[in-house]
Parts: sequence; structure tokens; C-alpha cells
Amino acid sequence: MPQRDEIVNNATQLLTDLLEFFQSRTSSVNFEGSDKNIFAVILMVKIQNICQGIYVTHEKKHLMPLEILLRSLIENVCLLKKHIDDPDFLNKYMDYEKYHQELMRLKTLRKIGDKSVPNIDELIKELKEKSKSIPRISSTEIISDSGLGKEFIVCFFNFSESVHSNFNDIKRYIKQDSDGTLSINAFPIMGSQYDLIARLLTACHSIIITLETTQYLFKLSIIDNISNFKKLFNSIDHELRLLMENNK
Repeated sequence: MPQRDEIVNNATQLLTDLLEFFQSRTSSVNFEGSDKNIFAVILMVKIQNICQGIYVTHEKKHLMPLEILLRSLIENVCLLKKHIDDPDFLNKYMDYEKYHQELMRLKTLRKIGDKSVPNIDELIKELKEKSKSIPRISSTEIISDSGLGKEFIVCFFNFSESVHSNFNDIKRYIKQDSDGTLSINAFPIMGSQYDLIARLLTACHSIIITLETTQYLFKLSIIDNISNFKKLFNSIDHELRLLMENNK
């Protein structure tokens, strides 16, 4: 049975191969002709950049930056899938973002006492009224409606703890020695020997989903490539589960 270090190496190699393949396909995509295609390519490039950050961060085995990047990755993969699956989503998303961003801008200016926008209270009131007719689109809703299953929903909420300073996140920065002495852990590392592998596999799975989601939109002939990547992913995932089961 493969040991932990071997599985880490296999997962790292899979992420490397997926990134190289993903980058080569993204650079060759012809996105002219529609806003749908343009938005999809933008998300693909963003997903690619996040995954490159994950690859760099995982080498340091620093938990917080890795989980923050993974949360962003999951959100963007789900946004891409929702966008491609729902032909009306882009218009609804842009309508909501347009009003939401402008409302947040005006509220911020008012909060800091900026007087550059006249009649700011009236403008905020008007925007609030207009926004009532626009369906709210949140990250939670996008992830829940993406059809990617509970695994992604659970990961998103777990990794969100590294973004927000809640109690569970703060606890990971406290280190207690055997004599009871408390100190600050500036760079919390992986909580268990399996955390790094699981997070690498989350990144790999996200790229595979991105390739699956976009292959038909951009007429990419990559069915066999995706199939091979999925086999490798499933094999490493199976090895990790066996290792965890045997070490209980």
C-alpha cells in the first residue's frame, strides 16, 4: 500500500499535470461571439491563477493561505458551472452585481463622511427600491445550486473559517506546550497528515470539473484526457481513503 509521502507526491504530480494541460487549453480557446463565452473564459483564467497560487502555497504547507485560496477556487468553479448550465444566469448575475456594487460604494462613502456625491441619501434610497425587484445572488446560493454535491458545499463552509476571524479559526493560532505554556503559532500548518493530500485533491477535482464544464461550450476535444485524469484522481483518492482507514 502506498504511504503518505508517496500519495502526496502523486497528488502533487497530478495537480502539476492538470495545471499544464488546463493552461494549454485555456490559451487556445476562441471566446469571440458572445458575452457567455467571454465570461466563461474570464472565470477559467481566474481558476487557473488560483490553482497556480495553491500549487505554490502547498509547498510551504501553510494551512491558512491554502484554505483561503481553495475557498475562492470552489466559489469560482461553482460560478462557472452555474453560468454554463443556466442560459439566463449571466444577465441575472450582472443585474444584481451592478446595483449591489453601486449600493455598497455609496454606503461606504456615506459611512466615511465623503461629500463628493450630492444627495447620497436619496440615491441610496432609490437603489434600495430598485434592488427589491432584482433577485439576490449570494455565493452560498451559487454553490448550493451548482449541482456539484454536498462535498463542495462542506469544503466551502469549512474553508470560510480561514477567511473570517471566528472562534475556530482563532484557536488554530494558539499553541500550548506540554507544560501548559501558551504561545502564538504564526504559521499554522496542516492539522493532520492527511490534510495536505485532501486539499491537493480538492484543487485537482476542481480543475477536472472546470474542464468537463467547458469542453462542449468551446468544442474542446478532450474527453479522453479528462477520462485519464479522472482515473488518476480516483486512484489517489482511493489510496488516501485506504491509508486513513488502516491508520485509525
